[in-house]
Amino acid sequence: MSKEPQKNGLLNLPTRAAEFIKLIIGKMRYRRKVRAEVLDELTAHFEDALRDCKSDEEKQQRAKQLIEEFGDAKLLAILMRRAKRRCRPLWRTVTARTLQAAVILIVCFILYVAWFLSGKPQISIDYLAQFNQMAQPTADDSQNAAPLYDKAIELYEHPSDSFLLYFAENYSDFSDNDYRTTDASLASRIHSLLDNPSDPNFTKNREELAIETGKRISTVLRMKPLAANPAQKQFAKTWIADRGQALDMVTSAGRKPYYWRQYQTGSDGSMFSILMPRLSPMRNIAIILRWRANLHAENADFDKAFSDIETCYRLGRHLKTNKIIIEQLVGIAIEAVATETVRDILGSHQLTASQLETLQFEVEQIIKNERFTVDFQGEKLMILDEIQRCFTRSGHLYIPRLAAVGQDYQPVSSEGSLVMETVVSPERWLGAMKVLFAHPDKDQTRKQANKLYDFFQQMADKTPAKIRAEGINIKRQIQQIIKGNTFLEIWCPAYERLIELSHRGACQVKAAIAVIAVLRYRLEKGTLPDSLEQLIRQNYLNELPIDPYADKPLIYRRTRDSFTLYSVGENFTDDGGKPGRDRKGNVQTWRDKGDAVFWPVQAQEPPKP
Repeated sequence: MSKEPQKNGLLNLPTRAAEFIKLIIGKMRYRRKVRAEVLDELTAHFEDALRDCKSDEEKQQRAKQLIEEFGDAKLLAILMRRAKRRCRPLWRTVTARTLQAAVILIVCFILYVAWFLSGKPQISIDYLAQFNQMAQPTADDSQNAAPLYDKAIELYEHPSDSFLLYFAENYSDFSDNDYRTTDASLASRIHSLLDNPSDPNFTKNREELAIETGKRISTVLRMKPLAANPAQKQFAKTWIADRGQALDMVTSAGRKPYYWRQYQTGSDGSMFSILMPRLSPMRNIAIILRWRANLHAENADFDKAFSDIETCYRLGRHLKTNKIIIEQLVGIAIEAVATETVRDILGSHQLTASQLETLQFEVEQIIKNERFTVDFQGEKLMILDEIQRCFTRSGHLYIPRLAAVGQDYQPVSSEGSLVMETVVSPERWLGAMKVLFAHPDKDQTRKQANKLYDFFQQMADKTPAKIRAEGINIKRQIQQIIKGNTFLEIWCPAYERLIELSHRGACQVKAAIAVIAVLRYRLEKGTLPDSLEQLIRQNYLNELPIDPYADKPLIYRRTRDSFTLYSVGENFTDDGGKPGRDRKGNVQTWRDKGDAVFWPVQAQEPPKP
């Protein structure tokens, strides 16, 4: 309805009535169309009431009476507005309310997101200091092996000029037996460099060539000594001789009772950026100790061979004690190198009963009081440190930090990767909503993390056989503990295999002791023992080696001219001493098919390119 008829209608009413109607319409604060309709209705009402009045004075009196009957104009406006709302169609009411609610929700959501994203983390606890305190025993610095290991690594990584020349002049022999790992260009670059010591880039270029040469040599060192051809073995001997000073330093470090270092973090200060010691050179040192032990054994110098094995094992044990997981892993691997070297020497050389007794005693002393299970205390401190960096003061997730650190990790579930993904999909939106509104806060996440790592420690103390017997599904348990927590889904590693590795290490070294005891018994008694229990009864063995996949002693059987000693392995099934093999058919101690055979030592296989 146009405004003109409305105005014309008011002109026909007394001034007091027209003003009253205008006041009501003004206080309605409603849509124009509705106000026009109300205006017409009120105008018509007054016109009908005033139609019988004979004079203007009578109209004024009647209008005054009507206004008094209507009452307060503001209250009347409110009542009219409500009446109009009640009278409108239901669909219009629903639509209006829906739009109003949507606007309110959008405004609240924007404000919430702004508040969420404006939050900052607060670093309140120095977990690195706690870790350094935990890792350092109560001892003075003279008992710490770390400085000697550092010096040994420096010496190891800098081959002499004489070795570089030897490599350059004999590289062609190095690639015998289709084990081609070098080329003439490296040899020519070595000659060119050493012929021009005045080159301004001499130091830098020499360092690069030394690293490249070391990598080529490590190809040979990774195979077992008995599998190398004469040319490769000669290269290894020359390399080991050139590393003599470094190995002597490692031997001195191995005699120290403790190994610790003050860990430092990277630029972001997080424990996940701890600057790690050079673990790769330490593993390489363990490998050349294995080589040198075998070379000593070939020369029947078993005392020196045993000394290198002991040094290698002590290096591994040093790395395992109160350390973070990566160091413990390397330590377990180095201990395995030492244990395998013992078996290789026993399988390739004839030792006297006295030599075997000495070896057994030394191995038993080395592992005395050793804790073989993995320690998760360091990892727990690392995750607690990251929690205070990935959550704000108010307790919700700090998305920039989570996105920055999460992109390098594989989450447990698809929701865990929502902060790393750029693909727009319903699943990602649902994940984002979960992070914004339903993610556990800092305190809840800390409780879940403590529960998670306590669970890992409990599992570490159980053998694979015990876990299987109790029907524990580690992956399912982990999922239940971290359920709904995107942060922990991103950061939770797969520790199941690591837990098994620690039990394998204990099994391997105790199996080696049992093998030594059996060989001693045969030399001294002229026959093999009927069982491992017989070795216990006759004081050849202090304890039975337990199979972690059976929770029973390792299986010992006499054969026609020897014996076999093995674990049932990862499949928890006795395969009669048939060893496991990898996809290429090579014998490996631990496989998901076959037994883990500790004796007899499997025949050395030729290297593969």
